[in-house]
Amino acid sequence: MRGFTLIEVIIAIGIFGILLSAAAPFTARVYRGFLVTSEARTFVYVLRRAETRAMSNIGGQAHGVSWQLPDFVLFRGGSYASRDADFDETYDVDGSVAVSGAFDVVFAAGSGLPSATGTWVFSDAVTSSSVVLNAVGAVTW
Repeated sequence: MRGFTLIEVIIAIGIFGILLSAAAPFTARVYRGFLVTSEARTFVYVLRRAETRAMSNIGGQAHGVSWQLPDFVLFRGGSYASRDADFDETYDVDGSVAVSGAFDVVFAAGSGLPSATGTWVFSDAVTSSSVVLNAVGAVTW
């Protein structure tokens, strides 16, 4: 007779279960790191989009990014409070990622220079990622 006995199959499944349970914490850590990096990349994209729209003088106005918990909002206008809400673009932030840093950055129409510089830190319990905006609008992360 050919094939596996029931005890061999049970042992193989047991070994597979042990290996899977050993890899689960690593997989969860990698996934959390991915979430943090993904949120930082999204924020860099939103900053770049606001800067580009301001430099292109779209609508003849400045463009900015405001952190309105739990979202980032790309807006048109000199400030979030005086913006034209019809042109808002909202980007969701995953609830498991904490964000710290300035709440508003406005890029000047035509020049694209930011109204503020700063560092934003995206983090969870295990990992973190920083995004830095300097006085000429350069973003590093």
